[in-house]
Amino acid sequence: MPLSKPVPYDAQKSILSFMDPMVRLEFSQRCPAIRKINKIIPQKFEYFETDESCFEVNQTVIRLGIIKLYKNGKTPKWILEENRDGGSHVDLDRYGLSYRLQFGRDDENIEFIKECLEKHSMTDLERARKLEELAARKLRKDQKEPPFEQFLQVEFLEKSGSMKLKNCEFLVYDGNRIIKKAREYLSKKIFGENEKILVKTFEIGPNIMERAGMGPNPHPKRSFHFGEFSIKAEQLKIVTLIINNPIGNQLRPFLDPNHRIRRVFLNQNLPVTDPIIQKTDFLIINTNNTIPFILPTISIWNRLKNPKIHLPKASFDDFWVRRAWESWKMEQPEIGRVWSVGFEREEKMKEILTCFGKIEEAEERGNRLYLPINEQSELMIWGEETMENNKEWCKSKWIVQIEVVAKNSAKRKKYN
Repeated sequence: MPLSKPVPYDAQKSILSFMDPMVRLEFSQRCPAIRKINKIIPQKFEYFETDESCFEVNQTVIRLGIIKLYKNGKTPKWILEENRDGGSHVDLDRYGLSYRLQFGRDDENIEFIKECLEKHSMTDLERARKLEELAARKLRKDQKEPPFEQFLQVEFLEKSGSMKLKNCEFLVYDGNRIIKKAREYLSKKIFGENEKILVKTFEIGPNIMERAGMGPNPHPKRSFHFGEFSIKAEQLKIVTLIINNPIGNQLRPFLDPNHRIRRVFLNQNLPVTDPIIQKTDFLIINTNNTIPFILPTISIWNRLKNPKIHLPKASFDDFWVRRAWESWKMEQPEIGRVWSVGFEREEKMKEILTCFGKIEEAEERGNRLYLPINEQSELMIWGEETMENNKEWCKSKWIVQIEVVAKNSAKRKKYN
């Protein structure tokens, strides 16, 4: 029987470069001979997200958590429900108490919990959790065995419409901060030791960056840390970056110096001074506010200098519209700059156009408004139904756009 010929080196490079990261991971585990070439072929991810509880690679979600089961088989219903939701996403000691809350002596905390139970009204679930913590602190104070066992649960879910569990693994948990080790192990398996990583959409979820830390690294490759998650790479290329937490200087050292991120989705309440945010070509600012029914004003446009800025929603009136225009006149923005805002209702879109139209210098040409900036440029303002090719970043049905264009000598008509 003739032996099959080995795949040529160039063919291996081509195959690996187009292989799904999770398939590539399994392939490299089964075929050690490709591991060397696997390191030099950039990993390509359509989508990567990391937060406190899980990380998502393309259509696969990996979730880690600590679940609790009572030894007598009588695990409370509310704990079973929390187990089904993934359990605790932070490391716990053997008594089920978070390492984050290790302040004060147990006897002090016991008295405090008793006082809370007596003086404060609580839901049944809140009371059950307090009683569970009270029992755990008493056991720890008396150095007694807890009545339950804890397990590290690793779930692999397929994200196709609804979450579908593909695989679930368990490991006895002894309270030795194993979640951190598990996340580091899994991230190393997924990303390996690749020199370059290419990500189409990179999302930083809540609560990760608050615990992020960058320190001196003696190794030739640099580590990119998000709390208990890290990537080792020389360069990171991102097409779309979604930021839900402050990033500071964490990300910039790993970006290819010649690489510009095409789009950045930024939470409204985050600082905008980081060069990654300032240099991005297209900034989409998530304007969801913690106070219901109160939206930020369109003045956000004037605080940023990105070539293109979009607000999914914002409040406005005659004052803020005029102020925005006056700020642009003072700033003298270059031709090609674009600002936009989304609306769910057509009448709201028409309201902001009317506000612009009330400015004395406003002129109408066709179905568009124009406002002067200087002798060479002016603002072109129009509203329309969101086009199909814009729906990736504008989820609203209607959109108003404002673009800086060169002045022309076309016949002008005063806006009424």
